[in-house]
Amino acid sequence: MARYLLDTTVIIDFARNIEPVSSRLAAWIDAGEEVAVTAVQVVEFLSGTRPVDRTQWASFFDGLDYWEITSADAFEAGIYRYDFARVGIQLSMTDTLTAAVARARAAIVVTENIKHFPMADIEVISLRV
Repeated sequence: MARYLLDTTVIIDFARNIEPVSSRLAAWIDAGEEVAVTAVQVVEFLSGTRPVDRTQWASFFDGLDYWEITSADAFEAGIYRYDFARVGIQLSMTDTLTAAVARARAAIVVTENIKHFPMADIEVISLRV
């Protein structure tokens, strides 16, 4: 069974009922696949969520696995940022943290921003294709 770490882009597409993202993600969840988020995705998503909708989304996040960001993950994220900056590629802290967590847990990053995850040591997929 695969392990999936959702990027915020996928959660936003799910919230907007964008297909095929919505149905594919719902199928994984319904099938009991290991679908996870970190603090990064929760913070990013809720920063654009109206107060009236927060209870609904709290229930959604409660139904997913939640992976803590460890100090080892933070260390790896810093290395990603440093190494890529040296070759002219600027990566965000949130994306490198997501990649580091996925790498540590042998998970696939699910995103609609494939270019934000150029790391050779993680697998990245889109649900739009």
